[in-house]
Amino acid sequence: MNAIPHEYGKAGHDTPASPVAAARKLVRFAAARAEALDGDLFANPAWAIMLDLFIAGELNRRATVEHVGKAAHLSEASAARWFTVLSKRGMVELYQSPDGDGRRLIRLTERSRGKLRDFLTEWR
Repeated sequence: MNAIPHEYGKAGHDTPASPVAAARKLVRFAAARAEALDGDLFANPAWAIMLDLFIAGELNRRATVEHVGKAAHLSEASAARWFTVLSKRGMVELYQSPDGDGRRLIRLTERSRGKLRDFLTEWR
């Protein structure tokens, strides 16, 4: 199971010491843990969503609501509930694609992204 979104790919600043590399390492760890053990027991949807959005944001990629929910292994209804929780806490922003294609997008707020960057820089 590869939980890292393939469309985010690698970026030049994705070095072993970068916050993006640390986020990817945490995503890989969660996927390996889910495969080795009972994955539902260790589910942490908010963390999975935030890591996915952090990677997308740092790589200047847009994240669709649908993609982020799937990457976190959530049903559409569960993903919507978590997006609402995170939005009410000021951690994420939901918005329409500026391309006019009707896609619903989601991103970390700048404050959350900065806090997560600081955490991952310290953690790595």
